[in-house]
Amino acid sequence: MFEALTTTSGIPQTRVTFASKVDIKGSVPSFVMNRLSTGYASNMIELRKKFHQSDKKFDKDALENLVNIIRNEHQHYTEEEEEAITKGKEFYLKCNTSKKFKDVKTPEQRVTMKFIYLEGETQGIGICEAVIDASLAECVTYEFIKDSREKQAKLGKKYKAIETKKLNGHSQLYLNRRSLGAQGLSEREWRTYCCWKKEEGDKFCWTVYKDTDLLNDDLPLSSGTVLASATTTWMFEALTTHGGIPQTRATFTSRVDIKGSVPSFVMNRLSTGYASSMIELRK
Repeated sequence: MFEALTTTSGIPQTRVTFASKVDIKGSVPSFVMNRLSTGYASNMIELRKKFHQSDKKFDKDALENLVNIIRNEHQHYTEEEEEAITKGKEFYLKCNTSKKFKDVKTPEQRVTMKFIYLEGETQGIGICEAVIDASLAECVTYEFIKDSREKQAKLGKKYKAIETKKLNGHSQLYLNRRSLGAQGLSEREWRTYCCWKKEEGDKFCWTVYKDTDLLNDDLPLSSGTVLASATTTWMFEALTTHGGIPQTRATFTSRVDIKGSVPSFVMNRLSTGYASSMIELRK
């Protein structure tokens, strides 16, 4: 049975399933039957090899597809999308004018970060900035694509679950579940609505994230998992090309509430981990 699935970043996808009943007759040793049973998958393996695209090529094609959309395709935004962008910008500007943040050292010297704790010890706001050797469209794309095979490969390590649902060319729903890295603490899950929008041609682009319940029906919260909360705004600014290499200033502000009661060392670890997204983008 061949089932056409949703095209992913311009690459067609098909689910293939087959069932087969074979009677080889006569009396044969069990090891022969075991060998035949494992050989059933050979047709499927050959079919997959015929059309399989390497993870790097798959991610490269997906990246190029969204880069083209950001650069060349005009986007139409609903009132709800415009409101989300406006509120995300307001949050970003309010945080970036505050004098209460403290500098935090990051593993990458070219990535700067500031952080502040809010309302107890489960909430914090981080501001992170770096200059990236890539075009604005490339930076927006890499940050926005959440289901790349590169990121899926981190399942079981950084992430426990990743789910995305594309809404249109500029917005999607995103679920990710993570361990807090300490024994006895429940995993945290974030469910967010994401939307990007360019301004002043190709000079600026905003990407906003806010909590959503639109995934609840299809993906109920697992028992023992705590639903966390986050508000994040990225601002990408195209800079002057340097030595033929495009430059983009990327800044993000993120407020995270992991909910529940957690030790202070966990919050300290999470605060330094805020820079990881920017460090990955720089790489």
